[in-house]
Amino acid sequence: MIRHLIWIYSAFIAIVLVSIAESGGHYPIVTREKNTYDVITGRAVTLKCTIDSSHHEVEVIQWKKENVQIYDGSKYVISENAIDEESGETTLTINNVQTSDIADYSCHVENQDGWGNSEAITLNIHALHLPSISLPTTYNANIGDSISFQCTISSPHHVITAISWTKGSVTLSAGAKYTIANNGLSQNNGVPTITINNIQTSDSGIYNCYGENQDGQTKSLDITLHIKEHFPSISVQTTYNANIGDSETFQCTISSPAHVITAISWTKGSVTLTADTKYTITNNGLNQNNGVPTITINNIQSSDSGLYNCYSENQDGQTKSSDITLHVKEHIPIVSILPTSVANTIIGGSVTLTCTITSSVHPLTSVSWTKNIAGVSQILSTNVLKYTVVTLGLNQNSGSATLLINGLSSSDEANYFCIAENEDGVASSSTTLQITAQTTTEITTEETTTLSQTTTATGGSCKCHSETICTALKGFRWAYLKDSNLTFEEIKEEMKEYLEELKFNMTVDKKTTTAAIRRKISVRDFRTSAVSVGASGIILLIIPAVFIFTIDLTRFIQYIQNRKRTNKYK
Repeated sequence: MIRHLIWIYSAFIAIVLVSIAESGGHYPIVTREKNTYDVITGRAVTLKCTIDSSHHEVEVIQWKKENVQIYDGSKYVISENAIDEESGETTLTINNVQTSDIADYSCHVENQDGWGNSEAITLNIHALHLPSISLPTTYNANIGDSISFQCTISSPHHVITAISWTKGSVTLSAGAKYTIANNGLSQNNGVPTITINNIQTSDSGIYNCYGENQDGQTKSLDITLHIKEHFPSISVQTTYNANIGDSETFQCTISSPAHVITAISWTKGSVTLTADTKYTITNNGLNQNNGVPTITINNIQSSDSGLYNCYSENQDGQTKSSDITLHVKEHIPIVSILPTSVANTIIGGSVTLTCTITSSVHPLTSVSWTKNIAGVSQILSTNVLKYTVVTLGLNQNSGSATLLINGLSSSDEANYFCIAENEDGVASSSTTLQITAQTTTEITTEETTTLSQTTTATGGSCKCHSETICTALKGFRWAYLKDSNLTFEEIKEEMKEYLEELKFNMTVDKKTTTAAIRRKISVRDFRTSAVSVGASGIILLIIPAVFIFTIDLTRFIQYIQNRKRTNKYK
């Protein structure tokens, strides 16, 4: 009985204790969403907690930074959606995060039983490493042209994840109008380009380039495209090679059909060039609609290598040419020919030209001779009848070249170039060969006959003391015509006097022919001595004929008789 009473009392006490506990111990349970948040400087971040207050409604929500309460405002925005609810969530948004915001944060919730607190939430802040972009901000273009924008992007901390172009608020995509090359994608640096094709006035406006990495997106400065319908157009040769000491001329072909050209200029890099001893400038086309201005760089040195540009301007604006690159070769061969002119060469004779070559830094790779007449060059090679070419020094640092010209004629009168080349470039030297139109030659025969021969390019005469020698020289006089480039009519004119002489010499006089002479010496001679000699001759001719006939007749008769006997015995 006592045991039962003790058990009942113990049960009662337990129920009372549980009731007391239940009536005073239902605090809110607050759980943080993440224990750490990473954020980039200047951005916003939102911290979040969930609340469980199943027995009582939430009465108060607080956020604290290092246990100091934070209040709602422009820097901090607190969401109290769980107030008067038994469950829900609360958030803290921190705007424009700076390094001063690095701290531990916590959320605190109260109901009628008391406060519930979350564990600490840590905020980590990282520096922002957005891509950087640089580009030209102004472009000018003509109707119908194409133009390319370049956008230089650098993103050393993170690879570039996206590149895009816009015109105004419209994102541009590749097609017939736009050619896009996203150079640098998935790399740390790049120079993407966009080319606008067949430009029209509607293409003028503001363009932008965008580069993006994991930290965010960077927008370029505005690119302004001005469309001018009547800009000058320029075409140039973009590459020149020159040797030390040479001169080089750049040409710039300008067309401005709508407006006259108002200004022409040249630059090297960013420096505007002016006429002086170094530069010779001709502004052909100024105040006209077309022109070909030139600039000549004199006495070229290695410092003259670089980029040059031609500029042309009219009332619509200025056009810049493509870059002109000048490469200066410093160690080309040195070529010399002495003398620089060869004269008094005789038609039909021969002459030898010699050049010496020095190439101290690089070995010679080729040596050759050319002949130049009126700007037309011909490469010469060994021809037994006309040319003998000998070159020495290939693959060495010095050499020479000789050219033997045989059978000289007026067509050999030209400029002859000795050309040498090494890995730095080509060098040449020239000499002029002059064929003397009038020559005098002294010839002595075995009889010590002296001949003074005078010839000219239009005929000439031959005066000598020996007809044999003079005849031979007449043939020599016209030998040069064999290798000339004259037409048949020009050759006839050249030899007119001689042909008339030849025609005269070949004209036949009927009175002086051999037939006429024979008729004169064939009259019948009636003298006795002549008749006796004629008769004696006839007799002498008949006697051998009769003797031969008699012998042949005897043999024929014997042959007939032998045939008859043979037939009889048969």
